[in-house]
Amino acid sequence: MRTWTAHASGVIDYINEELGLSLSQPSYAIPPKPDLPPIVTLATATHIATSDLEDLIDLLKDKRQIILEGPPGSGKTWLADKLARYLTGNPFDGDPDGRVELVQFHQSYGYEDFVQGIRPVTVGGQLQYRVVPGVFTRLCRTAAENPDKDFVLIIDEINRGNLSRIFGELLLLLEYRDRRVRLPYGSEADATDSDDYLRIPNNLLLIGTMNSTDRSLALIDYALRRRFYFHRLLPVVDGEAAVFRSWLEAQPSMSPQDRVRLLGLFVTLNQRIQDHLTEDFQVGHSYFMRPDIHTDAGLGRVWSRAVWPLLTEYFHGSRTGQEALAGLELGALLASITPPIPPIEREQGAPEAVAGLTIDGSQA
Repeated sequence: MRTWTAHASGVIDYINEELGLSLSQPSYAIPPKPDLPPIVTLATATHIATSDLEDLIDLLKDKRQIILEGPPGSGKTWLADKLARYLTGNPFDGDPDGRVELVQFHQSYGYEDFVQGIRPVTVGGQLQYRVVPGVFTRLCRTAAENPDKDFVLIIDEINRGNLSRIFGELLLLLEYRDRRVRLPYGSEADATDSDDYLRIPNNLLLIGTMNSTDRSLALIDYALRRRFYFHRLLPVVDGEAAVFRSWLEAQPSMSPQDRVRLLGLFVTLNQRIQDHLTEDFQVGHSYFMRPDIHTDAGLGRVWSRAVWPLLTEYFHGSRTGQEALAGLELGALLASITPPIPPIEREQGAPEAVAGLTIDGSQA
């Protein structure tokens, strides 16, 4: 069977011969993918070192699917979104175009949402049931039709769903992208209709995020784990909070003393948590990335309404929980920083105690 490009070439030859013209043959070569913007733009948006981002991009391009794992507030979804926008040439702010899709897994999410399912539709006032492709199937087909562009699917909270039920036969395709599988609602006959089959194109990248703290969630099974690279995001590594430090340095309204106090508080907090638990139970920098965090009112609000409830949840039911929490009080942490930082004043109108902790850090 002749391709449409061959037919077009024949038409040009016929016109030249009959009319005595010398029209040139058109080029059907696929244009190269546009160059990515400088990696420093992604580093500025994420406050992550360019070397770490380059390693992350290399991993993603190698296996084409990666999972970002880390404790709450470590910036997993933020990084996944910015990385997807960077790889597809989308701006870092505003709504991205159709080359970036985001889904969030949960216990009610299923194969029919992700791959293919039977859905009720109304046609001419009549209710009918039709096979409808899921978000992943639609994105696969769109990416296959545009091989010169990269597409990214972000799967937020990937370990919150029933992965075997959601992915189905995709476990095979994630490893063997040169193959195709017949979808369950394909034609009964040996049809060659492309809608009956699914293939994951090479220009479709998958970025998943996973909370490594919540042990009530199902862990990634070995079959799926083997098909992904994993990249751990930890707020503090070897006593250094690189992301939070970079963010603090980018805040013009903060004095050097403010930065020292907040960075010291953040590092000390997570180091003490690791003395009792594991590094997966750190408190992420996202909790502290607020424009008023350097003020007494701003820090007090974040600590009493967000950080302290998380800490009490971490140590709930622990025999040494009360002792551990005593060392994690805000006043105790500020006093341990060298030189000692005075405790913050109570926010005007704020309650005297929240979750067993007064605003000045003492036990209620």
